[in-house]
Amino acid sequence: MAGRGISFIFLLVVLLAMNCKWRVKSQSNIGDMAKDFQNLIKIYYKNHNGKIDLVFVLDQSGSVGPRNFQKILSFMKSVLSDLSVAYEHTRVSVVRFGTGVTVDVRMDQNLDKCALFEEIENKVKYQGGATNTKGGLEEAKRQLTNSRNGAVKLIITVTDGEYNVGGNPKSIATEMKNNQIIMIAFGITNGINYQNLADIASGGLVNKVDGFTQFKELAEIIYKCKSVFQIKRFIFSIFCILFKVIRKKLYNITNMSVSGVQLPLSVFHYNASEFSL
Repeated sequence: MAGRGISFIFLLVVLLAMNCKWRVKSQSNIGDMAKDFQNLIKIYYKNHNGKIDLVFVLDQSGSVGPRNFQKILSFMKSVLSDLSVAYEHTRVSVVRFGTGVTVDVRMDQNLDKCALFEEIENKVKYQGGATNTKGGLEEAKRQLTNSRNGAVKLIITVTDGEYNVGGNPKSIATEMKNNQIIMIAFGITNGINYQNLADIASGGLVNKVDGFTQFKELAEIIYKCKSVFQIKRFIFSIFCILFKVIRKKLYNITNMSVSGVQLPLSVFHYNASEFSL
């Protein structure tokens, strides 16, 4: 019985790998975009000893819609999947812009990955509205005000259209680029004004996809493939739940005894930021 179970798991892994490989081949342009983006993040990560102060600026305007906004969130989680999230490594802020601007995760919260994903799940909700890109970038700048010494300052903006309230974002984007903030922009759908997108991004760091279907595929390729993404997210979610239960049970305990040997609570310490999927 156990042998059959192992054989089934092995077959499932092979099928998932084949599925992932096919997806990458069938979307060569999206695959190249994903590869270039991943390599860029790795370079920043390596060159700054893993220290990144990262702000996601997400379009939640009416043209996006709730279903497509979930694809934007999947992309954000895919980007975070391989990063170690903690004060000494990557710190994250999440900003949404529609007619107004909402900060769902502040940079100074210094969350680990478990806590960050929980905040995203509970707080980052679609609301609709107009497209106040400038307001979103201004808030991203505020989140980076107390950026750490030696950390790369990085803003990833995702939008599906041209700004229509709040004014032209070019001036604030130029100011931030002049202050060594790296600006990466993703434009979705053919309704994007490419020049406005290029005005936001640092030189060459502008990406355009034809629609949310392709954008979803970009997120899947970044995370290897959809099936693996779902399985690893499930495992990670279970891990977070178990860790919270254990931490709660040990909260009021100062030491533990195993076979008559006193063990300090620090033996059971775990840094959730080190668990990278």
